[in-house]
Amino acid sequence: MPSKLKQYIVFAVPQRIAAVLLLLFTLQCVWMIDRRPLSKDEQDHIASGMQVLTFNAIPRVDAHTPLVNLIAAAPLRSEALRNYLLRNAPTQKEVEKQLRQMRWIVRAPFLIFGLLLGGSLWYVTRRLYGNEGGYIALALYCFSPAMVLRAATIQEAGASAWGVFGVVFTGIALAHNLYAPPKKWLYRTSLLGLAVWICLASQPAALIVLPLTLGFMLYLAPGRRILAISIVLSAYLFGMMATFAAYRFNIQAIIRYGPASLAHGSRERFRLRLPA
Repeated sequence: MPSKLKQYIVFAVPQRIAAVLLLLFTLQCVWMIDRRPLSKDEQDHIASGMQVLTFNAIPRVDAHTPLVNLIAAAPLRSEALRNYLLRNAPTQKEVEKQLRQMRWIVRAPFLIFGLLLGGSLWYVTRRLYGNEGGYIALALYCFSPAMVLRAATIQEAGASAWGVFGVVFTGIALAHNLYAPPKKWLYRTSLLGLAVWICLASQPAALIVLPLTLGFMLYLAPGRRILAISIVLSAYLFGMMATFAAYRFNIQAIIRYGPASLAHGSRERFRLRLPA
């Protein structure tokens, strides 16, 4: 392993404790993924994504956002995967087995989003409040029924929360590095653009964090405000173009999806849908 890479990879006691907590979080999610059938909302996400990927059509359900639909449906577009699922005769037992395997396949990306959000939360709280603060924040996250539910099902909440977290804290990190040479903040600009894309394409209601992030950056870097505005605008432009790509560059889909999903997100952001 190169020496430069070694200095960034640390797996000491704090990292091991965080890994154990995330493992416990994963086990809870695995239990829920295995036990809970796909809900109507989850089936709508998959069907909407398949309509877009297969026919480039506007889905009939316009309350869901495009990135989540595409992530949920993308694994089922694999011919090798379909052949694997349909390899045996369609008996009742085999169909039940296929449905269980499909639940794992379509929900796995959202479990990854949940783990990434937990890891990001631990990293930031540890930097701000020390090891103990990181442990407490991560433990509260890992044993929260709401977060387990969101990581074990197809929902906008996990991806959009990670996107919002990335937009806010990447923006703050960028502001602190604007006085350093460009190599210190150029890659963070790319990360900010990626976070904006995940944020907007997962939940347009998260649009509110964009001006807030710009405000943070202008406050934290008073001597580099022109540079901060330029960086933020370039990152926002990239994120919005990538969001447009998630709509498959379909203007009608944006006109139909955007306001509906924005209203849906505004209504649902404080609502917890428990398993049936």
